[in-house]
Amino acid sequence: MSASFPQTEWSQLLALGAEQTDDRRKQILDRLVHLYWPPVYHYVRALRPRSRDEAEDVTQQFFTTLLDRGSFDSLVPERGSFRGFLKTALRNFIISQERAAAVRPRLFPFDQAELAWAASPDPDPELDDCQAAERDLDPLINDLPRARAWRGNARFHRGVWLSLHGQDATRWFQLAEADLSGASDADTLARRGRVRAHLGRHDEAEADFEEALRKDPGNVWIWMWRGIAQRNAGALKAARAHLTRAIEINPEQAEAWAERGQVHFAQSRYREAVGDLETAIQHNPAWQPVLTDVLEQARARAAK
Repeated sequence: MSASFPQTEWSQLLALGAEQTDDRRKQILDRLVHLYWPPVYHYVRALRPRSRDEAEDVTQQFFTTLLDRGSFDSLVPERGSFRGFLKTALRNFIISQERAAAVRPRLFPFDQAELAWAASPDPDPELDDCQAAERDLDPLINDLPRARAWRGNARFHRGVWLSLHGQDATRWFQLAEADLSGASDADTLARRGRVRAHLGRHDEAEADFEEALRKDPGNVWIWMWRGIAQRNAGALKAARAHLTRAIEINPEQAEAWAERGQVHFAQSRYREAVGDLETAIQHNPAWQPVLTDVLEQARARAAK
């Protein structure tokens, strides 16, 4: 399933405005969530600096809010595209969250939608969503202080996407760094550290991570990002230590287990790699397609 916004199924949306049995209504809503989970999730990650797990939580909270309010019931084609409605509603939802400085817990699982997203092979929509996020954030720069950092995050992810596809992403990392230049809080310092690490300025990146952790020593994401940066710089021993600290803070953080497992693999610690990679998949099955190859190699080498 592609991560781009699917064609609007107005027959489904209009059916919600008519009288329906509870079972039929649930079927329609389940299908809409299944269809639109992947692009909303990608847009959440591009629009607002968030980890994988946090983006999943926000996506679920967003859909829950729409369902609780009956927002789908009154939609008609004359009011504009469903894609436009979702993106506007999502942006407003995230801005409201930021202003309230509140993070709500995971409310309910959308297992089928999560699996559909995890199976999506198409990387192009991720780049498209980064570009869309930049366009949406530009007019907010002067009104919402955090918007500049959000745009920096979108530019960072755009750079990562370009790098993964063999293109020169230096310009986008530089633009991201400029957006994060006024970093003073732990979160923004850590995000600037990630950007500087991708620019190959590892000493400056490490300084940002160190200052971020001085301000917020219990932040699992900062420890994890620091570990990933050290791994990419070839400092595997330090990377393993930082990722271990992230796991100590939150033993259910799948991404930290996955990253440490890959560090173990690079150090030829194959049994430890197998344990970490299997734990990552246990905590979050969406990691399975990403880790399958390295896990199989680690198992084969551990068995020798």
